[in-house]
Amino acid sequence: MRTSACVKSGFCCTQAPCQYGVARPGSNACLYLAEPRGDGTRPCELYRVIQFCERKARWPMFGSGCGSPLFNAAREVILRQSE
Repeated sequence: MRTSACVKSGFCCTQAPCQYGVARPGSNACLYLAEPRGDGTRPCELYRVIQFCERKARWPMFGSGCGSPLFNAAREVILRQSE
């Protein structure tokens, strides 16, 4: 099965935090989602912590591709800019 590459749009984290994250007060978005950078990417501020915690996981959270490739306008903007 082919997956779409993650472009770090942060869309997933705007919908709900993962098991390592925390909801931003008054929002569904994760508190650890960085503000948008100039290229539109929004990296996870817990990336290294999560990578360490899941280093032996059979299916780690990061590195498996995009979990929300459909109807993701933030992702489409980043992909268009990289063309």
